[in-house]
Amino acid sequence: MNSQKQKSDFINLLRGLAIFLMLWGHCIQYCCGGQFDFFEDNVFKAIYSFHMPLFMVISGYLFHFSAQKRKLVELIQYKAKSLLYPILMGNVVNFVLILPFVLMIRRENNLGLQLDGLWFLWSVLSASVVLSFAVKCKNKVIQFLLIILGLAAVALFPCREMNIWMYPYFVVGWMLAGNSRFCFAKLTNIIGLVSTICFVVMLLFFAKKYYIYTSGIFGGRMLIESLQIDFYRWFVGFFGSATVVWAFSLAYKRFNGCLLDVFLQLLGKNSLSIYILQSSLLSFYLPVIARNLLKHVSWINWNEYILAYWVITFVVAFLYSLLILKIVKLLKKNNVHALIFGR
Repeated sequence: MNSQKQKSDFINLLRGLAIFLMLWGHCIQYCCGGQFDFFEDNVFKAIYSFHMPLFMVISGYLFHFSAQKRKLVELIQYKAKSLLYPILMGNVVNFVLILPFVLMIRRENNLGLQLDGLWFLWSVLSASVVLSFAVKCKNKVIQFLLIILGLAAVALFPCREMNIWMYPYFVVGWMLAGNSRFCFAKLTNIIGLVSTICFVVMLLFFAKKYYIYTSGIFGGRMLIESLQIDFYRWFVGFFGSATVVWAFSLAYKRFNGCLLDVFLQLLGKNSLSIYILQSSLLSFYLPVIARNLLKHVSWINWNEYILAYWVITFVVAFLYSLLILKIVKLLKKNNVHALIFGR
């Protein structure tokens, strides 16, 4: 296997892991039927501390190679076409998929359309457009200033707070790709060990306020508290991402070509399609299914069977993965995939 193919496969592997963790996290969130606060669940904390930051670092890493091939206007047009189109079409598709339930909303007090679930694509788009100006600037001082100002510029796009949270990860991914000595598949042991230790220690102090969904950006009562929350959130994401990359780089050769590798590769290659389709098929329907099932097994208290709950939600996430992969395969077979997702 040549080095370029190895890099591509390894990145797809990481994307596959990140997308599966997203599905599992959503299953933990939606299967409990409101029996406990999923924000306090330990597995949920571990997943949400790094899985989207990892995805964003990878996005920034890949952006570097897109930027090398294109001029400024062409680069912005390319990123807008490859991201804005799937955002718009994804919302249309998700609305069609939930249409059978639209007339039943009045019967479900807590049911919402949840069509803002594609925030990550907005974050990648905003970071790509903003960073394009800095990338094409030859003056290093001005380039640095443009990168710093980009943190405010991404707030002009939809999903403002998510964009600000994700932007530093995107920038770091782009910077790593520009370093010829850096390779995702060969992260040094020193960086890996230090990151793992820092990540584990920080997770011990992970509290509900550190989720972007609960506190937002600058969500503290005072400036010091806001900065502490935001920087904790950024750093735990960086350390968690580095830990996973290092762990997989060590294990990659051992399970390369096995069923797990093939499965994660498939998820990684189809991560955009899976991300969009899960917004309706999982995030919309699963809470409804879970609530109705729990009515018939009211004796179950997930607080008392948390280990079983983790196993069950893991299996549900796996089944959802297979279901959406099957749908994606059918869409590609019938030449509908490119019409919906633009690729």
